Amino acid sequence: MASDPIPAGAATLRRLHPFSWLFVLLTRLRPIVLPLLVLLFLGQGEWWELFIVAGAVGYALYSLIYSIGFRYRIGTDELLVKEGIFSRTERHIPYARIQNIVRRRNPLHRIFGVAELRLESAGGTSPEAVMNVITLAAAEELEAVLRSGHNDAAAPADAATHPLHALSPAEVLRLGLLRNRGGVLIGAMFAAAWQFGAWESMSVRDAVRTVGGWLFAGTQSFTGPLAMFFSIVALSLLLYVAIKLFSIAMAFLEFHGFQLRSDGSRVATEGGLLTRHAASARVEKIQRLVTGDSWLSRRLGRRWLSCEVASGLQLDDENRSSRLQWLAPIGTPAKIDEIVAVLDAGLVLHQQQWQPLHPRAWRRVAKTGALMWTLGTLPAWYLLGLYAVPVWLALMVVNYFGARGWARFAAYSCHDGVFAYRSGWLSREWLLTRIAKGQGIELSSSPFDRRAGMAKVELDTAGASQIGSRLQVPYLGQAQARALMAALRSQIDALPLPALAAPSEGTDGRLASRQLHL
Repeated sequence: MASDPIPAGAATLRRLHPFSWLFVLLTRLRPIVLPLLVLLFLGQGEWWELFIVAGAVGYALYSLIYSIGFRYRIGTDELLVKEGIFSRTERHIPYARIQNIVRRRNPLHRIFGVAELRLESAGGTSPEAVMNVITLAAAEELEAVLRSGHNDAAAPADAATHPLHALSPAEVLRLGLLRNRGGVLIGAMFAAAWQFGAWESMSVRDAVRTVGGWLFAGTQSFTGPLAMFFSIVALSLLLYVAIKLFSIAMAFLEFHGFQLRSDGSRVATEGGLLTRHAASARVEKIQRLVTGDSWLSRRLGRRWLSCEVASGLQLDDENRSSRLQWLAPIGTPAKIDEIVAVLDAGLVLHQQQWQPLHPRAWRRVAKTGALMWTLGTLPAWYLLGLYAVPVWLALMVVNYFGARGWARFAAYSCHDGVFAYRSGWLSREWLLTRIAKGQGIELSSSPFDRRAGMAKVELDTAGASQIGSRLQVPYLGQAQARALMAALRSQIDALPLPALAAPSEGTDGRLASRQLHL
């Protein structure tokens, strides 16, 4: 790809925001601020943690110097990035290679009118460029250039984008009620309280006594195991209410003002209450779609839709959540189908031709579930004795119907260039992708599979998450699995060479750019 000549004058290069060093410093020191305050003012922790603090401060100073040496220039068809003071690197990044754009603005960013911009290609182990931080106007200018694929002053400043989906406050409230992410926050609060000795506080003790008094008043008519049983039920209800309240709060923090927009070639999302996250990616780089619902969401007529984008980056939880993922955190089935039709009409659910799994698949699921539930109820047997028998029997009944329901719903589809798999019972999930996006096909069978005459088939895609659901079809008959493998291979072999080469572009981290070490 031809690129415009680089002017010799350094005046054409742009710097980061003058306060960039402050944001870099706060970002690097943020993980140790709370432990440092606890260590210094509360006397909790170990003295050797000060060495960790010293190391983090040194790393922060290095990052500060690094940010001072960062320069960039917006060219006609590529982005020039210069990094370093002592060891300098000059990197030329063609706009066409930038697949994912992530913009992040926390409250401090919004006060200073700046933004953090992260540019990612389809491969590699690190982003092509991280601009922490630049002015909001510069970030919007660069995003517009990357979306259009060229820097042309005569062209319109920005391509027209069309809204596909937006969340009202009422929808965000429903989302919070349907999710249970508040449990993670409550668990973190208990862990912090245990670590920092909050249980020794008189206010915490008074709160525990108050709750205990309520439980005693509600169970004083019972004695022995019955009192313990009703106490556990009451505590479970209180915990459930707390989880829902925290889930609603987290839903507003993450998805307040959520919008999904598209200009035909790229799809972009933006949302958040305190920290605003904006992410975009090329439509053709969306590797697969994931949609699902729960028993409660079906009662409310709602479903969710997410995607996985091609990238070789291994990100932490914060950066992973800010990348393009949620296309519709909540929406009606009709709205979900409408969004999918805009992205790829062939991936709409009602167009798939579903095939069932092995007839005895439910037995495998039921046996696994029975073993796990039995091991999980061992503490109840120890505490309740024979009173745990009804609980165990109830779990076995639920396990049986759950296995039958899961096997009845689970199915796969391999038709017209699309591979899809669905599973679940009370909570259900569908995974769909174009077979052309596949990076590899795998047929495997465990000793239990071979004993039951079964096997598993998996289609790996470039954007497959290591912690999310995998596009694999378990509990297939041996002949059925080999027939599916043959169907996938025949459809891949029938693809033209450009379609086969597309998913693997940028598999080398720096294949997407030209890099010079000066």
